[in-house]
Amino acid sequence: MMRPNAAPVVLAVVLAIFLWIYVRLVYGGPDTSRMLVVPVNLKGTPPAGFDVQLHPDSGAIRVGVKGRENVVKELLPQDLRAVVDVSHVNTARVSGARSTIQAEAVVNGPDGLTVLPMVKPTLVVTRLVQDQFPVKVSFIVTPPPGTTVGSYVLEPETVTVEARSRQELDAIKYVTVAVDPTTPFTAPRSLEPQAITEDNKLSAQVRILTPTVAVRAASLTGEQTTRRVAVRAPELLHRPAGYDVAVEKVRPDEVTLSGDPADLARQPAYLETEPLDVSKLRRDETRTARLKVPDGLRVVEGMEARVDLRVTRRD
Repeated sequence: MMRPNAAPVVLAVVLAIFLWIYVRLVYGGPDTSRMLVVPVNLKGTPPAGFDVQLHPDSGAIRVGVKGRENVVKELLPQDLRAVVDVSHVNTARVSGARSTIQAEAVVNGPDGLTVLPMVKPTLVVTRLVQDQFPVKVSFIVTPPPGTTVGSYVLEPETVTVEARSRQELDAIKYVTVAVDPTTPFTAPRSLEPQAITEDNKLSAQVRILTPTVAVRAASLTGEQTTRRVAVRAPELLHRPAGYDVAVEKVRPDEVTLSGDPADLARQPAYLETEPLDVSKLRRDETRTARLKVPDGLRVVEGMEARVDLRVTRRD
């Protein structure tokens, strides 16, 4: 039989147990700590003249975390974020073309956690090479036939291009801004310059320090001048023994030249075609011959002609 004064004691014990359970569920019990390996990310823009990359061995760093037991035990590496701001890299510590330096990483995690990076990530800092390139205008569409496009004014006319090595910089053929010549420029436009390689591809290896180039012009304001000229049959090279080969027809036999009036005035009444090698020809065939178009002029119908060849076996 329970003594009369035992009831308050039992009630206190029960309340204490419930309070302990509540604290464990809500506050996660006592603090605990553990180690995690966390991926490192870079943010920001490196100082001008430098490229910054993570060292291969610093893709992730070890960090210590401390906090409520229930939070720390369920913590995953992706719940934390280690970030290095490369815009704050101390380039005074860079010697030579390339150096490795240690940087501070800021690690963020869930509220209530204490996070301490155990290792500083290593950065590879490369001193970039730079050069000046003139900016050219390229057309994204072909101007209408017979049109001489007016001139364009660019500001700036040259831009600075930087790369990790001289070899990458030497691979750049030119820097250009792409213009639609069929659209009149009623006001200056800011266009992004692009670096083009020797094989006429857009380069992703270099960085142009000038983000935009101001372009102003009046497109399609030049004098519209065209001229019809004949297309000469190509010279036939290496004729096969025992066969007669002759040009039966050239299509088109006339083309329209477009360009500056002075250039058109100097052009003869015909266009030459590139010679054709007919050494392996044994029967009638149609070949394609490229037109020889002088600099400053263009052919409205295209740069090639079809040539019908007739082959006759000798008796």
